[in-house]
Amino acid sequence: MGKKREELLIDLIKLFLRLTRHFGHRRRSRLDIPRKYDLSPNQAHLLFSIANKKEGIYVKDLADELGITSGAVSQFVDILATKNLVKREVNSADRRMIKLNVTDEVKAHFEMFRKECLY
Repeated sequence: MGKKREELLIDLIKLFLRLTRHFGHRRRSRLDIPRKYDLSPNQAHLLFSIANKKEGIYVKDLADELGITSGAVSQFVDILATKNLVKREVNSADRRMIKLNVTDEVKAHFEMFRKECLY
């Protein structure tokens, strides 16, 4: 590899590392929900999955999307609901259909994160 190409590659790697540190720091400082509420990685992943659905998502659909059982989703949601992060809406026509959505506080955190860090 030529000297010029090697220098460009090194510069590119340095730039990439600076960017990842910058955005990683901003994300940690702006979206502290997992740390604030002492969430496990799996609980945080489930919360993020729910938060990314603006109209909410049904338990069964979330289970299918994540490749886990509806029972596992329900167990995670029980913990998240206890911490007031997720709310359930029961379908009046079919009580087995439970729609999940994040609370207003979580929505506000995610909106702030999107505006400041992703755009």
